[in-house]
Amino acid sequence: GVATGMTNPLWSDWYLKTTAEGTRGRLMGFRLAIPGMLGIPLGVLIHWLLSSLGSPQRYQALLIMAFLASMISFLSVALVHEEETDGLPNQRHVRWADYIKGLAHLAIRPGAFRRFLTGGLLVFMSGTVTLAFLTKYGLSSPAAHEGIAGAFTGFYQTSMAVGALAGGFLSDRRHVIAPFRLSPVLLFGALGIAIVSPDPAAVCAAFGLLGASFGMTFVAYLPAIFKIAHSNRIPSYAAVTVMCLNIPRAIFPPLMGLLMDAGLLNYRALFAICGAVAFVGWLLFLRMQPPGEYEERHG
Repeated sequence: GVATGMTNPLWSDWYLKTTAEGTRGRLMGFRLAIPGMLGIPLGVLIHWLLSSLGSPQRYQALLIMAFLASMISFLSVALVHEEETDGLPNQRHVRWADYIKGLAHLAIRPGAFRRFLTGGLLVFMSGTVTLAFLTKYGLSSPAAHEGIAGAFTGFYQTSMAVGALAGGFLSDRRHVIAPFRLSPVLLFGALGIAIVSPDPAAVCAAFGLLGASFGMTFVAYLPAIFKIAHSNRIPSYAAVTVMCLNIPRAIFPPLMGLLMDAGLLNYRALFAICGAVAFVGWLLFLRMQPPGEYEERHG
C-alpha cells in the first residue's frame, strides 16, 4: 500500500507525458482489462487453493502470489527512464509543510476538482464497503461452500475487464465524466441484487456488476485529472485523489464491521446505506459539466 501510494502520483505524470490525448482512456482500459481477463483462470486457481490446502497455508499461498505480482509491477516502474527536465517549473525546493498545505488547498478549493473528488469519494467508498462484505454475505447462504469464493473473484475480475474497456471508450469518445455517471448505476444494480438474496448465483451477478462499476471508473480517474489539473501539478492532483479516496477506504469497512459485530447493522441495511451514499455522489456527477466547459484551471 505504501509503495503504491508513492508511485501513483509519479506514474500519473509519466503517463500524461507519454500518451496522446484522446487515447488515454482506452489505453488505461486495456491496461486494466488484460489482467482482468485472467479473472477466470485466477478464480479457478483460487478455488483449487482454497479446496486443496489447509488453513492458514492457503491464505499464505495467496498472499505470496499477490506479493510477487506486485514486485514485478514495481520493477517495471523502476526501470522507466526519467528525463532530467521537461521545461515545466518544479517544486523540488518547496518545504514539506508548504507542500501539504498546497494539497489541502487543492482538495477544498471550490471548483470542478472538489466536485469531482467529492462525487468520486462517495461512490468509491460505497463500492469499497460493498466489496469488503459481499463475499462473507454470499458465504452466509446455506447453498454456499467455501470454494465458491473463487467463483466470486472470477466474476469480479472478468467483469472489471469489460467495465475497463467500456470506461476507456466512454472517456475518449464522450467525455471523462461519462464513466462516472454510468458506474453508479451498475453499483445500484449490484446492491439491489445483493439485498434481494444471498444465494451464490445472485452474489456472483452482484460481483459482476460491481467489478464492471469499478473497472469503468478506475480507467477514467487519470484522464479526468488531466482535464482539470494544470499540467505542472499533475502529481499533486493525483496525490490528493489517492489520499482522499483511500483514507476513507481504510476507515469505513472496519467501522462498518464493528457496527455489524455489535448487532447495530445487518448486511441488507449496510448495502442500503451504501446505495444511499453512492446516490448522492451520482447526483454530483450528473450535475458536472463536460470537461471542455470547465471555466477554471487550477494551478
